[in-house]
Amino acid sequence: MKSYRVIGIALVIFAFCLIQASSLPAADSAIGMWVRKDITTMRPGTAITMQIEAWGMKGGRKLTYEVIAPKGMQRIISTIESPMDGTDAPLMMNGRPTGQTMGIKRVDDHHSITTLKMNGKQIGISRGTFSADFNTLTIEDEMYGAEGMEPVKQTEIWIRR
Repeated sequence: MKSYRVIGIALVIFAFCLIQASSLPAADSAIGMWVRKDITTMRPGTAITMQIEAWGMKGGRKLTYEVIAPKGMQRIISTIESPMDGTDAPLMMNGRPTGQTMGIKRVDDHHSITTLKMNGKQIGISRGTFSADFNTLTIEDEMYGAEGMEPVKQTEIWIRR
């Protein structure tokens, strides 16, 4: 059960990358498929993809994460639908609420900031930056309030597929 909680928290961290205003998939947009490059904190054989789609009428985003786990482990699909205005939105895992929320705020076309909460308590903050060509996403995470976990600072690298 603890491993699912850790994976769930890790998925929350990824969500702030929904920073694009454009609703059409293009080379100058965050919309599309992304693959996490640096999965050193996960079990060997694990891969993570993230599909970013337009959602809502005013530049919102839907993120769908898939954790592709080693043979014998459960496949995990998580989703979040955010209006991108800082409002808390629930994270769903395999179709069920997790108790986690993200308040994702688009700063500009290439930057976002996300407040992460678990059961209403803030557990971290993440800052996302897309490269000028939208081929790389760098996420700086600072997790500090999750029950039973030590504070963590990490950098994630996502590559457009």
